[in-house]
Amino acid sequence: MCHGDRFLNLWIRDCPFKLDSIKDLPRYVALGHFQPTFDDKSGYDHVHLHPSSSTFLGLQWRGWFFVYATLPLGWKASAFLYQTIGLAATNYMRSFGVPCALYIDH
Repeated sequence: MCHGDRFLNLWIRDCPFKLDSIKDLPRYVALGHFQPTFDDKSGYDHVHLHPSSSTFLGLQWRGWFFVYATLPLGWKASAFLYQTIGLAATNYMRSFGVPCALYIDH
């Protein structure tokens, strides 16, 4: 479910980031290498939020209150945080000579 964070996003600073693209492949894939891939299904659900965030990241539906425990899709900072954490993993793998890229797909 996409969380409607338009109002909250007005108060969050922009966190620009750059995803790898096909033109970046020569930087970490050598001739004869395979390009392994994997799908981090529901990747935002792997990043847990601090319980104090529930004040800001929740919703009310028919008198029930629901709060997010993981990064919600729709919050401006979610993609930046997910990519920052993911880059730590991909850079670690690259340090062993494993060619890999980080791709965010909802």
